[in-house]
Amino acid sequence: MRQSDEAKLARDRSLIETNPLVECVFPPGLGEESLATILARRQAAASSDLHVSGQKISERLRQLLDVLASLDATARCPLVAVVGGLNAGKSTLVRTFLSPAGQRRVLCGASNDAGTHRFVIWLPARWREDASLTAALTQQLESIMGQGVELLSEDPQEAREQYNRPTTNIPLLAFDTRLDALSIGLIDSPDIQTGILPGAATGPVDEVQTTAQRAELLQQMGQLCSAFLLVTTARSLHDQALGSVYGELVKSLPNCRRYLVINKVRPCYAPEQIRQDAMKLLARFRFDGMYMAYRVDAQDVATLSAAVRPEASLAHTDDMLHPRFFQLPIAHDWDPNKPAYLEDLGTQLDAGTLAAEHHREIRQQVAQTLHDALLWFEENDTQAWERIHQVWMVLATACHRLLCDAAHGNQVRVQASVAVARQYADTLRETAPFYLRLSGAMERPLQKAYGAIGHAVAHVGRAAALPGWLRNLHPGWSKKAHESAIHDEDLKEHLRLADRWGVLDSLEDEQLKDAVATALHRFNYQDPTVLPPEQVQEWCHQYWQQIGRSRKLSIALRPVMILAAPLAAVLFIPLDFGGSAVLAFASAKELLLALGASAAGLAMSSDKVFDVAVEAVGKQQLSNQFALLCDALGVPRPTTDQLAEFNRRHPHRALLPPTIPSTTIRDRPTLLELWQLKPEGETALTTLIAELTAREIP
Repeated sequence: MRQSDEAKLARDRSLIETNPLVECVFPPGLGEESLATILARRQAAASSDLHVSGQKISERLRQLLDVLASLDATARCPLVAVVGGLNAGKSTLVRTFLSPAGQRRVLCGASNDAGTHRFVIWLPARWREDASLTAALTQQLESIMGQGVELLSEDPQEAREQYNRPTTNIPLLAFDTRLDALSIGLIDSPDIQTGILPGAATGPVDEVQTTAQRAELLQQMGQLCSAFLLVTTARSLHDQALGSVYGELVKSLPNCRRYLVINKVRPCYAPEQIRQDAMKLLARFRFDGMYMAYRVDAQDVATLSAAVRPEASLAHTDDMLHPRFFQLPIAHDWDPNKPAYLEDLGTQLDAGTLAAEHHREIRQQVAQTLHDALLWFEENDTQAWERIHQVWMVLATACHRLLCDAAHGNQVRVQASVAVARQYADTLRETAPFYLRLSGAMERPLQKAYGAIGHAVAHVGRAAALPGWLRNLHPGWSKKAHESAIHDEDLKEHLRLADRWGVLDSLEDEQLKDAVATALHRFNYQDPTVLPPEQVQEWCHQYWQQIGRSRKLSIALRPVMILAAPLAAVLFIPLDFGGSAVLAFASAKELLLALGASAAGLAMSSDKVFDVAVEAVGKQQLSNQFALLCDALGVPRPTTDQLAEFNRRHPHRALLPPTIPSTTIRDRPTLLELWQLKPEGETALTTLIAELTAREIP
């Protein structure tokens, strides 16, 4: 490899494996990574299928770069793949290139134990002495197949046993003296039209699975080859399966030389007939050459001319015959007086040209794989945002189902957050009679009230354990505990029920519950939403006017009751009250009625206006809860435009922009990471693809 080529390869490798071409959009703080790294990253894939395909693209890029790095050595041994269907005669064809000793180590026959279940690579014997060549080839095979090679035994019986180990992917490597003069190597491939594949047990398999495995194997081994021989029979020329096999070969080796080899032709068919028949196939597919051979077991084989008649095998002294593959010209009629033979193919192929074509082939494969990577990012981005929209729908549906009051027209109930409870307590204090406001005890910290109620919640249902003043705040308050409180378990179950897409399936129940608890705790302390101040003040004024002097005096003695009443009425339970995440909710009037005011006394002419305002408060709180669940579950919140689009698509789940800042929670699982190619990264890859496609052959 020339120095300029080495520099280009180093640059290309750095661009793909090292340069930070991809940036993280969500969650913030993950920074930038290389293309190969993100393609293989599980959290970056929007689905398991994309994770698998991304891994394959990443691995293939690395493999192809390794092949390019070692091409200088392997350029001296261009390989020709021999491929075809079951009993097409691939191994028989390979034998025609080998010495008698090599022929004895090749399995031939129709039985399953005589088939080729592993890739067998035949190289010229003199290349065995070239340590750098053998090392380079072995390195390529390890990179492509994930493991090294196994030497084919010189003993024919042991070689047969090696051939018949279908549960291994390890290729067999063999050397033969007769290949020295040909300057090419051969790859004897497993059957590609059946379920007999390396690394798998024999027998019937799923056709879709077989096709996928076959294509993957061809693509892997295709990285080593400069040309291929497609072996078929005369009766299979019109078989649709042959076109499918050819398509897979071209996909794996788009720029290799292609040769069609027609085997097992009956003597009754003249070469010109077969040529004309094959030309119909060549009209659909491009081949660089075409060969044929007659059946060795035909009764009238003796009637054939000596130029095309099967001949005695080099491996035996008996009358055993082996086919003779001769050329059928594509551009003109067959001349029986000047046949060319397949075993002379090596002399017709210029090793330097084949090596150059191989180099171009690998560059084309790198370019195609990079193109696949660009398509992967497009598809991954589409699926990722589709999945995020599904998560948003699940969260919005669960929040609406849990926080809406079905008995009052699905009105969103106000959640008694710290802000709402403090608003009531402060307004009650501000509107209290002057002699109560003068009480120093009135300034006691609000947390004292919270602590009392937190202790009470731990004993829900055990009224005797509660302080007497708390038991008397509201009749039957312990019963309302179960009716008014939303526990993390409740919200978790609603999320599961709303998840008809399975977007939360990757989270175990404890993980989901933990995320929900985090969102509830953050809401309790961080939600800033309050009720309309003027209306709350007016209601609190009416409250003080309604209650009797004796109750006011008792409040003066225990002013903490004023602070605690709105909380006890709906069981607001902050985080530090024993660890259980709970939301408490009630209608706006329930919060005041719980203080002892009468419903009649609170009936005002502006009730409808107030209800509309309260509904907006509930929606804002619900929207904040939705946003906090996004944070806790590790999905991005919708932007203003995305929120507007979501509301148009789901008017019954309409949300407001959140009023709580977004916070990345490092300890929580992230449902999905969003990575995208940076503009300069996409430009660099597009430029590299164009360069690889147009780069001159070295």
